[in-house]
Amino acid sequence: MGKNNNLKKINLLAVSTAKNTNSILKEIIRQNKTNIDLKIHFGDVTSDFKASSLVRMNNKPGKNGHLFKTNKIYTGTYHKILASDRFSKDLETFIDQLYRHSDAYRYKSHNLKNLQDYLDYYHILADAISHEMLTKKINHVLFFNIPHLAYDTIIYQIAVSLEIPVTIVTQSLFSDKFFSLNKIEDYGNFNKKNKTKIDKLVRLPKLNLFYMKKIKQKNENPGHINFMTILQLLMFVIFKMPSSIVRPIYIFKILLRIQKIYKSFPKWRDPFANFFHENELSYFEHLAEFEKNKINFEEKFVYFPLPMQPEMTTSAIGGEFRDQLLALERLSNILPEGIKIYVKENPKQGSYARGPLFFHRISRIKSICFIPSYADTNLLTEKAKVFGGDTLTTTDIAVAKYNLDTDEDNPKSYFIGLSTPISTVTILSFMYFSIYVGGPSNYGDSRIGLILVCILGLLMLSPIHFPKVPLITFKSSASNSILLMILIVCTASLIIWKGFALFPICLGYIISNVIFWIFKIRPNNIQLKKRT
Repeated sequence: MGKNNNLKKINLLAVSTAKNTNSILKEIIRQNKTNIDLKIHFGDVTSDFKASSLVRMNNKPGKNGHLFKTNKIYTGTYHKILASDRFSKDLETFIDQLYRHSDAYRYKSHNLKNLQDYLDYYHILADAISHEMLTKKINHVLFFNIPHLAYDTIIYQIAVSLEIPVTIVTQSLFSDKFFSLNKIEDYGNFNKKNKTKIDKLVRLPKLNLFYMKKIKQKNENPGHINFMTILQLLMFVIFKMPSSIVRPIYIFKILLRIQKIYKSFPKWRDPFANFFHENELSYFEHLAEFEKNKINFEEKFVYFPLPMQPEMTTSAIGGEFRDQLLALERLSNILPEGIKIYVKENPKQGSYARGPLFFHRISRIKSICFIPSYADTNLLTEKAKVFGGDTLTTTDIAVAKYNLDTDEDNPKSYFIGLSTPISTVTILSFMYFSIYVGGPSNYGDSRIGLILVCILGLLMLSPIHFPKVPLITFKSSASNSILLMILIVCTASLIIWKGFALFPICLGYIISNVIFWIFKIRPNNIQLKKRT
């Protein structure tokens, strides 16, 4: 950033908790000290406020003390966040992220016990942070990671509600590259100006990911209780159930359950190396039931690896599909009969978001096949018809449906469901048509646009046949000749009336094929050459 004295003075709030990002922040301030004033820094004990104390609920202060000690009086300055249309979702996101620090998943946990406690704490924290931001006249907020740890999430939510500009920078898996965005929803949106032409499918290399160290994908001899397991068990007893020290039979029964779990998993899958809790016992006992399931690579299946929770990819940018079973339920609804969904648990997952009801709910989805932990992800991805993940869109589902309905040996002259390009062109042509009719500032009635998007989304998932571009010949079938004539007329219309004719043509294409489908009119299939 170059120096510019004409710039408006930035009163900055920064969230930076790591040494490397603190160094970057310090350098930014040094190079722009005339234009940037660091008013509030949430970080470690050397910062204005210690960020982690807000989720662990301890009294460890920063340079300016603890946030609640400097701000003891209700001010009402946070009410803009309450009036926001997104308040309910924001609150749900905050509670989900803060719950990771609860008694069930941490030895040293916060003391929130029920929903009302979480609600009360949200209101207290939002009021205190809002007041601090307004008092210091904060006009820009900087994050060095996508907010996903509750305390940074609520800061982000307040900034959005108060219409304070936000900058988020976060690491990528590419060397010397990072993402920069102004809102969380922009994550994953890339500049599409420079497109790479792909002539054939590219096999992705096996990546050496730092967070997958010590994780294998093969069936080994079963594991056994080790020193770390005993240590974690002792920590659980000391912190959570000190009275059980005088109950040797209780501890012996736990050890028997632990040993049974170890015998069910390959030795690299060490269930209790990092944390032990009774919830973990229950989780791994449920998971062990799937370790003997068989994988049939000959049948058609969708591969859906479960992302780890809690994690940024689910709790922050996953939206409604933070609930991964919701994604699986929706996927199951649109898949044709006979298509399986192979679900594999994340090899680093624990009991968080995986209670007994999780397994009960997933067992109700008839197309689900839960596969063992040693199943090879690369092989599953290669053999699968569709590769799933923690987020789904209408377009993703439509593509999945198309892939599953496609027979490479017998190519069809039609799409099953409206294709994504036609849907996109229809929406854009609607806007152009509205501009042509109503003037440069008229992009069309938003209500009509919303209805149009919903209808197109449903058509993308429908069983309706939509013909492809016909072969450029009159020597094929009669149906091909008719379609070719229609194509020529439409092309001539576009030349004569330019873009004005595009929207009526798209509507005509969609409506006519819907009518054909309703009245079961099936034109003869056009013979297509098999493409390699």
